[in-house]
Amino acid sequence: DAFMVDFRHLEQLAAEVQGLPCARCVTHRDFHLGNLLIGRKGTVYGIDFENKNEDDALRDVISILFDFAIKRPANATEIEHLQTAAVAFWEGYGDHATAPLVFEFFQTFSALNGWSGLERRNLPDQGKQQRLKWFKLLAKTSLLNLSR
Repeated sequence: DAFMVDFRHLEQLAAEVQGLPCARCVTHRDFHLGNLLIGRKGTVYGIDFENKNEDDALRDVISILFDFAIKRPANATEIEHLQTAAVAFWEGYGDHATAPLVFEFFQTFSALNGWSGLERRNLPDQGKQQRLKWFKLLAKTSLLNLSR
């Protein structure tokens, strides 16, 4: 039931973002913390680009934010820190063409996609339970503090 409430919200967002601009570029398409290396002088390097292809730029942004979130405990304080980081990232590195509501659509879609893949499975693994908790939270909590 909770999934369907958030899915209906996604349907509303889809109607609202139809036709809004969203930057496309060559993206990693498998972007997570494991694909980042930190050099001796603190330089960050991306690796493992065999899936690269043109796609919506937000695909990689959402992937790295979700991976960061999922590796942390889910509680109100943590989501607030993640929101602060997402807003700063958006302000500093956003393409200024993509509408913030498009970000929320990608966030909700990605969270529901992860949630649907875990919801009906037996989740004895603590890591899977943690991911499911975060996907549920990210499906209903806007990282950019938008419409919800």
